[in-house]
Amino acid sequence: MLIAVGLVLSVSANAQSASNPVFDVASVRVAKPGDVQEDREDIRTSPGTLVMRHVSLKSCIQWAYGLSAFQLSGPDWLASDRFDITAKAAEPAQEDQLRLMLQSLLTERFKLALRRTEKDEQIYILTVLRSGPKFRASNGEGPSQMTPGRFGFTATRTSIPQLAEYLSIPMRKPVLDRTGLTGRYDLAVDLTPYATGNSQPPDMSEMVLPAVQEQLGLKLESHKEPVAFFTVEHSERTPTQN
Repeated sequence: MLIAVGLVLSVSANAQSASNPVFDVASVRVAKPGDVQEDREDIRTSPGTLVMRHVSLKSCIQWAYGLSAFQLSGPDWLASDRFDITAKAAEPAQEDQLRLMLQSLLTERFKLALRRTEKDEQIYILTVLRSGPKFRASNGEGPSQMTPGRFGFTATRTSIPQLAEYLSIPMRKPVLDRTGLTGRYDLAVDLTPYATGNSQPPDMSEMVLPAVQEQLGLKLESHKEPVAFFTVEHSERTPTQN
């Protein structure tokens, strides 16, 4: 029975990619070492255009399917090999459509095949408070940058899914973005006001919860719910020619 369910989910995930919209033109090439400073990935979109520089295939899949890192598994090279992708739609398209188009592109150029399963997980959900977020949209160019401090961090040109990934470290559980915020932002979190001052090492998760709410206008709530997991069952390591 479990095998049958897995097969159905695998077929449905890849059949969905096959029926998705496609880019009008797309270039996919292996990235050259040193193309991006400090080995940073850079993903940018505009209506109808997707540009990904020095990205791993794992990051491509996560972006295409809206996944966190913990939801995707596969061979080690998925995270180490880097690629440059430039793709344009025939007409202006929003980010949700670009994600579907990237699913099609990954299936076509990498022969990507995914298996999807679900299981109940204890996670944190990141949402926006009714009063709204307390950070601003980034006007700068370039890749996201997260700079940790002794008690806190600053982030520039950072998406909320990237923030959620970062918060999963001190929370010690996966954090899923449910904010609906789609831009890139500059923000900072200072945990100093929440340190207890006693001799015991501070519990970072207990400090992050109020800091995120009071300083970012966001909320972290613990939930147990079904979470989708994807396994890469097949992918070519070298994409087909443009």
